[in-house]
Amino acid sequence: MKNVVVYHTSRGGQFNNEGFKRCKGIVEGFDADYYGINLYYTFENLTTEIFEQLEELRIEVIDLSSDWSEEHQVYFNEQVISGIDGKILKAEDLGEPQMVDEAGNYVGTVESYQSNSGTLEIDGLYDRWEWKELKDLDVDELAILLRDLQTNEYEEHIFEMGLDQDVYELIRHKTTADDLAGIIYHKVLFKELKQWYDLREYKNEDEANEEGYFHGRLINGIYYVLD
Repeated sequence: MKNVVVYHTSRGGQFNNEGFKRCKGIVEGFDADYYGINLYYTFENLTTEIFEQLEELRIEVIDLSSDWSEEHQVYFNEQVISGIDGKILKAEDLGEPQMVDEAGNYVGTVESYQSNSGTLEIDGLYDRWEWKELKDLDVDELAILLRDLQTNEYEEHIFEMGLDQDVYELIRHKTTADDLAGIIYHKVLFKELKQWYDLREYKNEDEANEEGYFHGRLINGIYYVLD
């Protein structure tokens, strides 16, 4: 299972409006239980009558819905389960495996929930969960990640995305989350950095410190700082 970035949309921001998106962390696979979300496995066309028949046969809906493999579908078809008008129910009659909340409301597909990229629509802009791999983040999502997480929570991961370490060490103390997100997203190399920032050159760190610059990077024998 791959690392994914988890976002939650709800009320927030300066005016506590709906639709405020927060980054909740970088985790190994999304787990609703971890965030206190109670979800249940079901099927698109599951009825109370069908559920009761499954219980009598000691067939757990969660076992089927969470792993609706060809093997499980064959097993299901071997059972005698009555559907509408007394017809024998077949696997395809159950419809798509789905996730529902405590009230039985649809929040997403099982396939989406178990993948490295998905969404749980619990209450629209008031309660929405999303997760995706780092490589799939857009520049705005990167900025939210940098804004909401501590440096030690994201630092190793942004290098996995191709961030130039020289660039990072140069700008980390003098840039905004939005600017750093742009640097990461566009994979800006040191040789391209002058298109983004004004750089000063010194012989060494002491010389830079004497002029009031305390954060820089020694690259190819030259000590660079952001002006």
